[in-house]
Amino acid sequence: MKLTFVTHVSLIAIIALVIFIYKLNEDDTSIEKRPRTGNLSYTRSVKEDAVISPGIIGLGMHRSGTSLLTGLLTKGCGYHVGDNLLNAHPTNPKGFYERTDVMFQDDLWLGSQNMAWHSSDKLFQYDPEIVLFEQNPWDEIIEKDIKLTDEEDKTYEHEMPGVRSLEFLTNRNNRPWLLKEPRLCITLPAWLDQLEVSSVRYPNDNIKAPSAILTYRHPVEVAESLHHRDNFPLSKGYLLWLIYNQRAIENSAGLCRVYTSNFMINQDPFTEILRITKELTEKCGVPPPPKEINHEVLDL
Repeated sequence: MKLTFVTHVSLIAIIALVIFIYKLNEDDTSIEKRPRTGNLSYTRSVKEDAVISPGIIGLGMHRSGTSLLTGLLTKGCGYHVGDNLLNAHPTNPKGFYERTDVMFQDDLWLGSQNMAWHSSDKLFQYDPEIVLFEQNPWDEIIEKDIKLTDEEDKTYEHEMPGVRSLEFLTNRNNRPWLLKEPRLCITLPAWLDQLEVSSVRYPNDNIKAPSAILTYRHPVEVAESLHHRDNFPLSKGYLLWLIYNQRAIENSAGLCRVYTSNFMINQDPFTEILRITKELTEKCGVPPPPKEINHEVLDL
């Protein structure tokens, strides 16, 4: 029987999903400190007896329901995302809950290696060590305790916009914080490194690494959504889905992780959010959410 093009791409999507689930189970080392590459260390300032995980990093491919999940956790549970957020858009009318400074910084890091978020032919080659060891972005600023003057803030807005977000993430008054931006699947090692270095801001706090929520959506749905929004070929959407999810799993291997999916959130959002917040607190040591979700928030 001759296979049609649609059958071919569907088979590719199914294979990608199987690989993803296999990797999810294989790589779930929870709080083991295992870097992705030999020279990269994410744990140089984390205390062995640390009990508090200051916040959560949301990881998931574009068009995978990360904004829905983050919106429920922010509006429903009170996790802090700060201000300077990306504006709502017709393709995401209820908001992204993403910090623009994080997005701009991620784009700068990707651009420094001649890539963009949708560079399906290059993203597997993205090297976080170039950012950390060759560009050495923020260490000097962090040593100044991340207190920016107005003049510094204007300078860093264009050259190193991520410093603003570090100022927010390292402020104990913002715990428990929630950071979501799909490019983090690729760029996470640099953020983890800078967060650990900046833990010197509160040397007496019993802080460990942030925790992570990994969420995914079926690759066919993601590819179709990207095709509708950006006119990407389905094959490009499948490859991007695989790259982002694989890197999310690999780059978060040293963190305590909680898993969910767009299907589970849409099927029973109230129960699923309660489960997620319970795991984040009891399993990962994230401070309890400032408030408990109620059914009214589900009308986001």
